[in-house]
Amino acid sequence: MANTLRESTAHPHSENASDTAGSRPVPALGSGPHLSTANLAVCQEFNHLRLPIREPMISCIASAVDMAYDSHSKTHGSTVSLFHGNMVGQKLFSVSIYPARTIKLWAPPRWQQLFAFALANTDLLLKPIHALGTWTNDWTGEHILDVVVLSSDRDEALALALHYGQAAAYDLELRREIPVSWPSEKLLATRAGGVNA
Repeated sequence: MANTLRESTAHPHSENASDTAGSRPVPALGSGPHLSTANLAVCQEFNHLRLPIREPMISCIASAVDMAYDSHSKTHGSTVSLFHGNMVGQKLFSVSIYPARTIKLWAPPRWQQLFAFALANTDLLLKPIHALGTWTNDWTGEHILDVVVLSSDRDEALALALHYGQAAAYDLELRREIPVSWPSEKLLATRAGGVNA
């Protein structure tokens, strides 16, 4: 007999997560013939590779992607946490610190592209203060998909942006970019311990 609600509702094969993933339809994935279950959606996006992610996690990712897709479609940007949902309007600043994970698209991202990006970056998105970030570069017209970190401190956010070579941090409460003030080359050399230090 199960001691807790969790034990009493656990799938009998829960040790093997790939056996339980995608066993039921996920409403956020739509009802089309190619996206009827979480497992099918994952397989289609990753060349039929079965991933060891349980259905509740896929539903959580799909819900975050729903929010990001809706926001990006309306405002050309989004910041969505897997744990806390839409972060826009919060007294926080977002900064992209994983440039190697950044994806640039010439057209607005499709839901499936956002889902594939979130799924591929689940390792980071599950960390505290991390979120899925999207934005549109007004200069180039590119749509950017990022993993961002959130900070309640403006100076810390700008320091992170400077450290990771970003042009700006984003104020989620005021919904505006805060450009990074780049120090002079001499100051950069001094901080790096260069010749003039």
